[in-house]
Amino acid sequence: MKVQHIIGADLSKKTIDVFCHSTGTHHCIENNESGFRLLLQWFKEQNVSTCQAGIFMEHTGLYSYLFEEFLHRYSILFVKVAALEILRSQGIVRGKSDKIDARRIALYGVEKQHKLIPHAPVDKDLDRLKMLNTVRSGLVRQKTSLKCSLKEYRNIGIKESDLIIKSQQKVLAMLEKRLLKAMKGSAAIMVI
Repeated sequence: MKVQHIIGADLSKKTIDVFCHSTGTHHCIENNESGFRLLLQWFKEQNVSTCQAGIFMEHTGLYSYLFEEFLHRYSILFVKVAALEILRSQGIVRGKSDKIDARRIALYGVEKQHKLIPHAPVDKDLDRLKMLNTVRSGLVRQKTSLKCSLKEYRNIGIKESDLIIKSQQKVLAMLEKRLLKAMKGSAAIMVI
């Protein structure tokens, strides 16, 4: 990836700190559509063309979902990198804040820009399938945990008619229904 302006982005649930390496400027926006529009305004103020910008950010799960959609919509190149990879590239560092992290991510981008490939848009169905799989995995973990708890309660002599057992069995039944729905949702997407 070769661009003129490397921008480091440190994402959190509510905000995104951005640092432009070429101009040495920092800006904080909200992690929502109105904040993203302010990012475009900040680009203009910094004389940064969206076609000459490359944003580097850490994998943050769902925190980056809307931001990625926005970047694709405006054809702004971006790369998502594992946080551990960025951390290891820096060695021992002192101080930590979102502003400092955005600067460090930008520096990482400057150093590695020739080796990294921009993120391509993801097919919506594939993205949905991944989310359903994540939900399914969480439900399976919860189901397994509940089954273990039920077994332990039975081992210590709690009777089947006890509220402790009955309430856990109801939750377990609900989880099983949710698992079926998640699997049906995945199957429906795969048929399309």
